[in-house]
Amino acid sequence: MTHNFLISPIGSHNAILGIKWLKKETPEIDWSTRQLSLPIASPKAAAVAQEEEADDSPLAGIPEQYHVYAKVFGEEEFNKLPPHRHYNIGIELTDDGPLNSPLYSMTDAESVTLKEWLVS
Repeated sequence: MTHNFLISPIGSHNAILGIKWLKKETPEIDWSTRQLSLPIASPKAAAVAQEEEADDSPLAGIPEQYHVYAKVFGEEEFNKLPPHRHYNIGIELTDDGPLNSPLYSMTDAESVTLKEWLVS
């Protein structure tokens, strides 16, 4: 069983689980102890999961030409904002500019599909 999660700095929370994920996975939740557990499909899956270890080389998944920037891929840099700069970049809005416009034009079929996806 493999789960993919989006990575984002979310403050002091370990994870945020969405309703769609909770419906799909149906974890067992003990609200009094705040424990969440997932039923294991088979003992073999549990054994494989226990054998897996953390990657000894944090640069293994990073192309070699980016190894000089290894610091930005680390946990410490990931969890903080960049430093403040001595300049500010503003976005100047005009009175005659559109208030709401799509990033790109969509066909009617694409627009319907997008609206259905957003509603579901």
